[in-house]
Amino acid sequence: MNKCELLKLAPPEITAEMKEFARKDILMMRRPGNSLTYQYGRYYRVKTEGKYLLVSIFLTD
Repeated sequence: MNKCELLKLAPPEITAEMKEFARKDILMMRRPGNSLTYQYGRYYRVKTEGKYLLVSIFLTD
């Protein structure tokens, strides 16, 4: 793997549909500790470019 080659690749961007879904995500009380978390909390976007698999992880926080 060549680092220069990897730096030229553009990561997958978040879509308007993903933003809307994250906006509607429900804030829930989890036990133990009674901490507030989102129902989903993470959204993934994946694409292939040449021989590479690019993954972007988006968090609701």
